[in-house]
Amino acid sequence: MSNLRFLSETNISSAVSSITLTDLFTDDFDIYKLVITAQAVSTANGANLRFVNSAGTVVTNSSYDRAMYIGRANAVASTTATENSDKLQFFGGVYDPEGGNMIYYIFNPTNTSAHTLVMSEGSSTDGGNGRVYQQKGVLKELSSITGVNFSFNDDDVDVASIKCYGVRVD
Repeated sequence: MSNLRFLSETNISSAVSSITLTDLFTDDFDIYKLVITAQAVSTANGANLRFVNSAGTVVTNSSYDRAMYIGRANAVASTTATENSDKLQFFGGVYDPEGGNMIYYIFNPTNTSAHTLVMSEGSSTDGGNGRVYQQKGVLKELSSITGVNFSFNDDDVDVASIKCYGVRVD
C-alpha cells in the first residue's frame, strides 16, 4: 500500500497574480506534498509562499524565516536567507514560457503545538537559462494551517497545476 495519498488537484488556465488554496490540510496527515507545474507568458520573477490559517486568512505577519540555494546554468550558484519576513520570499522559482516545477513538503500544518515547516526543491528557467532550487522555511506562529497562498512577482502565471498529497507515516 502506498504511503502517498492523492487528495486534490487545482488547475489554473487564465492569468492570475496569486493563488490561494484553502482546506488542503487536515489532521489526517502530519506531512503533505504539493507538486506545482506553472508557466507565465513572459516571466513571473519568483513566487512567494504564505500559509492560510484555519479561519481562511492568509498569514501576513512577520513570522516567516527561510533559506534558499539557487544553482544557475549560466552563473555562480548563490544562497540567501531572510528572517522575520511577512512571506517566504522567492519560494518557488522563476516561471517563464518554458515553465517550472516545484515540489513542497509541508510538516505539521494543523498541529498548534509545533511550527509549520516547509522544504522545497525544483527547477525552472530564467530567460532560457536553467535554475535549480532548494529551500527551507518555517512559520514561527503556532496556529492551525489549512492552506497555502502563492503570489507572483512582476507578472501573472497563466497556466498552473497544483496537486496535493498526504504522506502517511507508519
